[in-house]
Parts: sequence; structure tokens; C-alpha cells
Amino acid sequence: NADLARSILAPVIPSGTPLRIVVDDGWQQAWGRWEPNEKFPNGLDGLATQLHGSGFEVGVWLAPLLVHESEALITDHPDWFVDGAVYNHAANGPMRVLDVTHPGARAHLTAALEQIVSWGYDFLKIDFLFVGAWRGTRHEAMTGIQAYRLAMKTIREAVGKDVALLA
Repeated sequence: NADLARSILAPVIPSGTPLRIVVDDGWQQAWGRWEPNEKFPNGLDGLATQLHGSGFEVGVWLAPLLVHESEALITDHPDWFVDGAVYNHAANGPMRVLDVTHPGARAHLTAALEQIVSWGYDFLKIDFLFVGAWRGTRHEAMTGIQAYRLAMKTIREAVGKDVALLA
């Protein structure tokens, strides 16, 4: 796909404009388990290296505040989720909302993002962020908007200033 994208886009974009490739939804083992699935047996780091070598900037999609209801993370750490907040994804089913006001949940989110960035990704396409503002009972009492701001701050700090965020 990268070679096809180059052949189509290179003739029509201004010289010096970077070509970007994003690995979209479907690379992960599950929503909330941000590890490559069987479609990427060599991981995402090798893919990023290969695409960088071909002159592309590389990004990856994720929904950092959602965890699929069937994931062990929910049963292992039920206090890491906003009580009363469930997002029913049309195609993927019910998702729980990570409570970034809980130090353990925030550390988990930070570690996941740091790992993805360590694979060599230039930008993250982060999705479904609106759930961070949903009402519900959190570890630390705050409004949904305050929790959303904390989530955005946590994400930016985790990925660093050189990684672009597309939200």
C-alpha cells in the first residue's frame, strides 16, 4: 500500500510535502490491549523502520481511553474504569472508559503510549477521546471536562513533544 500511495500521491502533492502512512484500526490484539495481533508477527517496530526507510512518516491509530469489555484488564483492575460509563461501539461492542484520575490507570495508559512511540511512530491517530469527558464516578472527584483535560495532558506527556497527535 505504501508504494501504491507514493505512486498516486507523489505527482500531485507539492514538493517537500511528507508522505504519511497510518496503520489504522485492526492492528491491535483488542481495544485496550495495544499490542500487535497476528497480522503483524514481526511487530509494528519493524514496519515503522521499513516505512521510514522508504521515506514515509508513520502513524498508528488507537483509542487510548477505551477498553473492550471482555479484556482481563477490567477484571484485574475494576477500579481503573469510570463507574457508569460504557461506550457501545456499533461494530465492536461494549467498551469501558479508562479513568485517568486513578494513578494505576494513568500509569497503564502512559506505559502503553510510551511503548507505541518506542516502536518508531511519528504520529498517533487517537480516536474516541470524547469518552474521557463522560459523566461517571471516578477515583478522584472531578468533572468530565477536567478528566478529559487530564487525559490529554497525560497523553501529550507520554508521547513527548516530537510526536504529532491527530485527534
